[in-house]
Amino acid sequence: RAGATATRLSDDLGAPVLVAGGADAAGLPIAQAELYKPLRDAFVDPSDFAATMQTPRTGHRALLLPDGSVLFVGGVDDAGQPVRALELFALDAGFVAVGDLPAGAGVVGASATPLPDGRILLAGGRLTAGGAAVDTAYIIRVDPVDGSLDTVATDRLAAPRADHQAVALCDGTIVLAGGDTTGDVSERYQPSPTGRR
Repeated sequence: RAGATATRLSDDLGAPVLVAGGADAAGLPIAQAELYKPLRDAFVDPSDFAATMQTPRTGHRALLLPDGSVLFVGGVDDAGQPVRALELFALDAGFVAVGDLPAGAGVVGASATPLPDGRILLAGGRLTAGGAAVDTAYIIRVDPVDGSLDTVATDRLAAPRADHQAVALCDGTIVLAGGDTTGDVSERYQPSPTGRR
């Protein structure tokens, strides 16, 4: 399938990999998730692992959180609509809805980058599939104790951009570059503890 995510569930040797969502052979987003065991070079039998996402989606982002859970952000659903619903996966609980992104957040072609403290920088993207790139940025935090979600707007990007690359540097800043943007500009983003740049 195309547009799925593959997330290694820990840094341990032989850690399982969660493959989730994507589009089937007909191009329709699916909600199926599978668990791959690298040391066996095989997927877990569906009778032993049969998790299903809350919302079928493709083109989304999946991020491993410090507690070993995986946060799913954005993408488009089986009706071609942007997915604002966030969901969290854990091996013991499966997929659980944890809230929605604000109306101004890009959910198609946005970057989602883990910060050193476990929060996530969601930057740029499009509000709809095929829409114009936006310059918005948000800090997402999921409380590891109760699973509650906190999303805070932070300073806008220097230029609207979508389908770009973002990488965390060793000093905690994020470099964003390329993509569909109105200017040939790269920028470094430095969220503070309060979610501001």
